[in-house]
Amino acid sequence: WFSILAQKYYAAALYGSGVKAFSQGNLDGTESLFARAIRFDKRDIYLRSVADLGISRLQQIVLNTSAPPDELRARFQNTLAETIQSAQDASAANPADGANWMALGRIYEAVIPFGIQGVADLAQSAYAKAGEVFPTNPEPLLASARVKIAKNDLPKAREFLQKSISLKPDYAEAHFLMAQLEAATGNISLAIQSAETTALLAPNDVGVLFQLGLLYYQNQNFNEARSVFERAV
Repeated sequence: WFSILAQKYYAAALYGSGVKAFSQGNLDGTESLFARAIRFDKRDIYLRSVADLGISRLQQIVLNTSAPPDELRARFQNTLAETIQSAQDASAANPADGANWMALGRIYEAVIPFGIQGVADLAQSAYAKAGEVFPTNPEPLLASARVKIAKNDLPKAREFLQKSISLKPDYAEAHFLMAQLEAATGNISLAIQSAETTALLAPNDVGVLFQLGLLYYQNQNFNEARSVFERAV
């Protein structure tokens, strides 16, 4: 019993050091520490963190312009497969924790722009699983809306956002995305309403203020636009 407890304690210490390394941008050090932690204690939170690290690795590969394209393509495919496997292992280790399904969904969502067949549906499925175990959490619904927007299914995206807001009326992220959706479909007045709500909920968010000011400008509400842009500045 003492040996098992010691292993878990050591794994937790390694994981903590890995989180610190990740916050400092040391991906290699993070990967090594997380891997060692998992060898001693295969907890879902450790596996989930490896998946989050994998997303950063994928972003790093995409931004690399010095390596040959074939090499980058192979690295991307291998890293993606390993990242998905880590998230799947986390979900299998603890399917009752919606955070694991959210992590899996984020991976699939992150690669939607690359045109990989089926990943949008896989992201949607993972977020649906998260919603099943997190029925009162609006985040899976917001994530599902993002996937629908990526697939250009705006009516369904709006439906997910409305459900998300009904669960948490002060959910700034959902109001912000709703404003973007309404603006994209030409509903400027509704977009302004959503953006105004977001600005009340997140009064110091420069991105929110800029979007609200832009919407006012598009609607020829120039005095309001000037006031909001000045706040943003």
